[in-house]
Amino acid sequence: MLYSLFLVFLAFQNAVQQSMNELVHIKDSEITSDHIKIYFYCRYREHTPKLVELSDFDQLSKAGYSETKNNYFYIPCYKIDPLDWLSDSQRLKDTVIHAHDVNFFLVDWTSLATVDVVDKHTYLVGRIKDIGKLVGKMIKDFITDNALSFDNTQIVGYSVGAHIAGIAGRECDGKLSQILGLDPASREFSLENESNRLAPDSALNVQVIHTGGDDRGFPEPIGWSDWYPNGGMSQPMCDSSFEKDPSKCSHSMAIEFYLESICTTNFVAWPCPGYHEFKRNRCSNVGKPAWMGGFLLDPHAKGTYYFDTKLQSPFAKG
Repeated sequence: MLYSLFLVFLAFQNAVQQSMNELVHIKDSEITSDHIKIYFYCRYREHTPKLVELSDFDQLSKAGYSETKNNYFYIPCYKIDPLDWLSDSQRLKDTVIHAHDVNFFLVDWTSLATVDVVDKHTYLVGRIKDIGKLVGKMIKDFITDNALSFDNTQIVGYSVGAHIAGIAGRECDGKLSQILGLDPASREFSLENESNRLAPDSALNVQVIHTGGDDRGFPEPIGWSDWYPNGGMSQPMCDSSFEKDPSKCSHSMAIEFYLESICTTNFVAWPCPGYHEFKRNRCSNVGKPAWMGGFLLDPHAKGTYYFDTKLQSPFAKG
């Protein structure tokens, strides 16, 4: 696993360096498709990503793209360490492709995170709408120009990437089958400004997994269904006695829960107005149970859901 990750990183590094070289004037210039890299994976090229142009369908077909398979786009958060960033994306890609034979697209916008500014997060949030609209236009043109279907296209986004996914979804006129937000970032985002974040109108089904609402994650419900494992504010397995950065750990647990959900539907809960009510067993007879995450989101899930997990993997209690 480590060796294959290292090989992918070496192949990936040259493209990242090229992106960085293009950023001489990015701080004040328009964001273009040159700043967004799309890496394509499928089962037969699982460890050999192909840098592709969504506008070049012949190139995609030669790389292994299949019109009969679902399109899966993953938009990660930015991270300072490229290897750390790639590791999370690689694990998610491996899990999805092993469980489901899909066209997997990794949306790499990390070149924009190399800009030398005092507050990188604030700078990126200020450009988030431009990034999301550009990604959305690329996906929309890809689908419409090639007579493909919005129905079999989904986006998963983590942290800031969840908001990029939301904006991209609206650029596709809300026609995408589903968008899943993994603990959408809270800093510099607001409940009032829906145009700058993930929202219910981003896709036909919008699900959100909240794990770090105390600090890095968005605590309020912003999807069709919003899921709060262990209350959604912080995660008990990220206690400060075990983790140097409990906040970062809680934020990233959304990825861990989702990875497990891809292969199981054991994260089941009933609609519930709050964690306090859940702990008092006041929700088990309200509405119908639904499942969190999975490759296909529960189409009937609506409202807020609270549940507890185990402290170690497998986390789902069933």
